[in-house]
Amino acid sequence: FKTNGAEDVLRLDRLLEETEDENNITVGVTKLFPLIESAEGVVNAYEIAKASKRNVMLTFGAEDFTADIGVKKSKEGKELFFAKEHIVLAAKAVEIQASDTVYSDFEDIEGLIKDTEISKSIGFDGRGV
Repeated sequence: FKTNGAEDVLRLDRLLEETEDENNITVGVTKLFPLIESAEGVVNAYEIAKASKRNVMLTFGAEDFTADIGVKKSKEGKELFFAKEHIVLAAKAVEIQASDTVYSDFEDIEGLIKDTEISKSIGFDGRGV
């Protein structure tokens, strides 16, 4: 789910707890993968990551992020480096996984491989498909 801050995570956590309890589902079994796609979300990444024990992974969405900060996404992705590192650090600080954005040029297999190697080298555990 897309989020800009910890309050979104806490609200969803409470809703899930109520729903699980009402349906005789073990409370806490439903896990969350907060999606960060804005400047505000990147700034709040650590608070988002630690907001719920349901969080198992922080995910990054580059397309909406670049639109939010008013830049065009480049092939090299240099405009994403800080945001990516910040999300990785926030996730690792609370011992959850970090997932990089999808690689949108699906016809460029070599680019996908190279970009995935870079993602892995900076600490991402996986990426969206």
